[in-house]
Amino acid sequence: MADVTWDEIRNLRADFLNLQLTETANKLSERNCVELIGLLVKEGLLNVIYTTDGKDIITEQRLIREILD
Repeated sequence: MADVTWDEIRNLRADFLNLQLTETANKLSERNCVELIGLLVKEGLLNVIYTTDGKDIITEQRLIREILD
């Protein structure tokens, strides 16, 4: 293993902390999420239950968990 100095470790720690505190700019838009879920449902890879107004969806597993809780 290569010799690592304490300064390098401190610098790596500082870089890691900065990365953890930084908010990511790579987020999916709501529209992209809706399209992705629609594609997964269409391909049969995801089963969802739509609310009566059609604005929200929930998975069967989540519905069962909420009923049991």
